[in-house]
This record gives sequence, C-alpha cells and structure tokens, in this order.
Amino acid sequence: MNSFIPPTILNKIQDLKLSKKDKCNCLNFIHLMIFYSLINHQSIFDYVEIPTDVIKNKINHHYNRWMKVVLENGILVRDYYEVGVKSYSYRLNPILLLNSFDELFGSNSSYSFSASYYKNNAASNNISISISNSNSNSFAKPYPLCSSLFQNWKSKSKIEDKYLDWFSNDFQKLNIDFDNLNQVLEKRLLQVENEIKDEVINNPQQNIKYRVLGIGDKSYSNTYLLGSQLMKKAKELNFKIIQTKKGVYLDDLSRFTIKRIISVYIADNMSLEMIKSGYLMASRNKTNNRLDTNITNLSSEYCDSIMKSNDMIQIDLSNSQFSFLSCWLSKYLESDDFKLFQNLSFEGKLYNYIQKELGLYSREKTKRILFYIFFSSHEINNSKKDHLKKIFSTVIEWVDEYKSVNNHKTFCIELQRLESNFFIDNIYEIIKKLGYVCFTKHDSIIVKSKYKDEVINLIKDEMRKIGMGGNLVVK
Repeated sequence: MNSFIPPTILNKIQDLKLSKKDKCNCLNFIHLMIFYSLINHQSIFDYVEIPTDVIKNKINHHYNRWMKVVLENGILVRDYYEVGVKSYSYRLNPILLLNSFDELFGSNSSYSFSASYYKNNAASNNISISISNSNSNSFAKPYPLCSSLFQNWKSKSKIEDKYLDWFSNDFQKLNIDFDNLNQVLEKRLLQVENEIKDEVINNPQQNIKYRVLGIGDKSYSNTYLLGSQLMKKAKELNFKIIQTKKGVYLDDLSRFTIKRIISVYIADNMSLEMIKSGYLMASRNKTNNRLDTNITNLSSEYCDSIMKSNDMIQIDLSNSQFSFLSCWLSKYLESDDFKLFQNLSFEGKLYNYIQKELGLYSREKTKRILFYIFFSSHEINNSKKDHLKKIFSTVIEWVDEYKSVNNHKTFCIELQRLESNFFIDNIYEIIKKLGYVCFTKHDSIIVKSKYKDEVINLIKDEMRKIGMGGNLVVK
C-alpha cells in the first residue's frame, strides 16, 4: 500500500541517520498519526493523542530509538503528557506541511493551484483557486508502506471478523471506477474555499466560551475563550474566526485554506489508496459502538459515485440522532413542547422548522447550530439557544440537566450508541441474514436499488417495535 506523505517530509526522513527498518517505522508512525488525526479532527495540522501502548502494538516496542531522532530534527512536534491523565500528543511540523503546498499543487502536479498566490497574499481574504487536471500521471509520488503496519491493524476477535468478512465479501463485488473518484477529489478541492467562508463567524456571542483548536500555527486541545476574547485576539492578529464542528480556529483565511486543502488532499488519497490496495477494514468503535469501515471513512461524494456505478441506493434516517433522542425522552417527558419536538423529528421536519423559527438562511447552517446547542456543554448560552428554550423548554431543560450530571460527551456517545445498536445490531444483521449486499454508514443503509421497498418496510417495522417514528429518505 502507498501513502501520500508530502515529499518535503518524506525526503527529510530518508536523510535521517537511521537504519532502513527504523525509517520504515517512522513512516508507518506518521501514517498512523495522520490517520488518527483525520478521524479525530479532520485536519493533519492538529495534535493527536497516541498512547505508548498503541505505538508499541502497532509500530514496534523500541520506538524511542527513532522517535528521538525525528523529534530532534523537527519533523514531528510532541505535546506534553500528564501521568494517568493524558498521553503524548503528536503532529507533523506545520511549517513543513505548509511548505509542501507547492510540491503537491504546483505547476508540475496534476492539480495546478495558484500556490504562489496563497504564499504571497497570506493576509488577503479575497481568495481565488483554479484547478486544472493537466497530467493525471504527475501526482506527488506516494511511498510504499511497510506491510507490517496493516498486519498489526487486523482484528483478532471473532465478532470483529464477522463484520470484516461481511464487509470484505460485499465490497469485493463492487465496481470501483477510480477515474470517477479522482474527479470527485477535484470537485472537493474546489469546494474548500466556499466551505471555509461559510464557517467564518464575524460576531461571536460575547459571553459564551468557545473551544479553541488553533491560533495561527499553534494547536490547542483544551483551551476555551469567551467570544469577547476571541474578537480581541482576532483583531490583534488580523485573523478570522472560523467555526468548525469540533471548535474554532483563529487564522489568516488564505493560510487556513491551504491547511484545509492539504488535509483534504492527503485524507482522500489515503482513503482511496486503502481501497485500491485491498486494505479493507470493518470494526466496532469501542466508544460509540459504530461500525467503522472504508465506506464510513469516505466523504458522501465518493459514496454517491460508488453507489451510482453499482445501482445502489442509500436509505437515510432524517434527523437521526434527534429521532433517537425523542424515543429516549418519551420515557421521561409528556409536555406539549416535547410532543412537538418528537413529531418534527419523526417526520424529518425538525431542521426546516427551526430554520424558519430562527430566521436562518440554510438548512446546513441550522443543523450546525442545533448540533452545537445540543451536543456542547450545558453551560453554553446564546440568543439561538434562548429562542429554542421558548419553543422546546422541557426538552432543553432535560438535556442540560443530563449533561450537567454526566457531561456533554457522554450524552453524544449515548445517542450514537442508540443509533448504532439499531442500525448495526438490528437492521444490518437482518439484511445480512437475507444474503443481500449491504453497507452501513452510521444512520443509513446502502443496498441494491431492487431491494429498496423491502428494506424500507423492514426498517419501518423495526422502528415501530421500539416505539420510534422516522422519515426515511432514499438517495
């Protein structure tokens, strides 16, 4: 298998005074670190915590021998650790990553970005990107991973093997058109600029604490600032405030765009390379019980392309986590505002209703705000939440009380587990016993189009058994 590590970093590792085996271990660790970082943060510029026992298990026991050299040469950066609290966190040197932009997207690559524009206009907010697929054979060359890395990733459990067998057998029956998938990558890279512009917030709530993930090239894991402090810092540094699902960044818009482009490029290429090389994975997440596979690791655009090439459909449960929340709350609440919340969730109309109530311009923006209010700390307060309290008073009160006792992360995980238990332990098991080709993607089921009606009826029957409604959408 190959991995798309920028040539700047690859060359520095090859120049180290280490044995061939230790260089291989370095590269495998970087691949593992990037993989975890993308899963946790969707960015390769952020720190990712990797416990010592994980490094020993997946790379080798004598990691200090080569780790020290890589750190001393500034290829990796390591954050502090606290005994019994947190392990070391790692990331690639952000300066090396930024300097790799020309190599990945310069005039000699298949994607011809205006690299010099970004570098010479770092403070400009008027960004313009152009991509041309000038030569599909001139990608930045990937390096071959040592085969031992993925040998160590393979599951040992019989239960895990069941999911891997199901997934592998079904996936190998698919027709994968990599030319189409490469075109999807081009479109995704073009979309980055507008996505980031949509994430910029100009007027954060002054008295609300925001989780800060990064300021410029500095990365943080447990830092919070009030909206007023964010505004002051952003003005002082001439940065924009960019709000993502995980938290906020303060950065120059052009520089942040480069980071996102590099992250998307490397993440997507790694996911596609795993498929191309036959490294298929399927295992239950130990935290939220979700089934993580090569499919769940792909963005929806790639899944859409694969489904189209194989006459498959995706049956999606609208407002999924809020439907499961409604089912959960039905044991505790009978108020009118809860019944309204439940009906809207079950009918798949919750986002549209709240969008109208809050006067928001898009459904996606509404979804982001709703997730932020429900899945962040109970201490979060802003005008949008105040408005929602007037509409769904007992719902917000119950959720905040639960989060105050158990914390907001536990609340999120519990909903994901409810979702996983329904779709994986129930629906997926039934469909596989029928012998159908089937894939799951958290709150959706992917099957051949000829089984659409049968599977929809199956899902509805199982929802009725647990007293849950839901609006199923076919894509």
